Amino acid sequence: MILMIPVPLLDTSVLIAHLRGSSPSATQTISEIIKGPQKGAISILTYYEIMKGAIDPFHKRQCKLIVRPFKIYGLTKGIADIASQYYRSIPKNERCNILQLDLLIAATAEYNRFHLITLNRKDFERFPLTVQVIYLQQISPTNP
Repeated sequence: MILMIPVPLLDTSVLIAHLRGSSPSATQTISEIIKGPQKGAISILTYYEIMKGAIDPFHKRQCKLIVRPFKIYGLTKGIADIASQYYRSIPKNERCNILQLDLLIAATAEYNRFHLITLNRKDFERFPLTVQVIYLQQISPTNP
């Protein structure tokens, strides 16, 4: 019997917290994934969000280094279908508060049957995900 280990899909919040040095749990999680048996993944949208914050050549290099170990998954019709289902499942009066990128990242995890790892519970708890969502604890030097 072959044991399948679900692929961890990192949300942007985890990578940003690691880059900022603001979350030991994010840094530890990234380290464990890189050293672990299963290659981690990120959405192309996470790559976009990370790279748009690269304000100079040094930061651009840092961003490219942190995403290098992860497989980057693009958007597909299947992911768009799931995202649109999530969107419709949210009451109309709450839809304006939805971050479209989070909706598509959640759908990427669902479509590919990945575990979603995030620091932002509020961003994903409203979506009807059937995959495991792992919420890391946000601990920082200013937020013990």
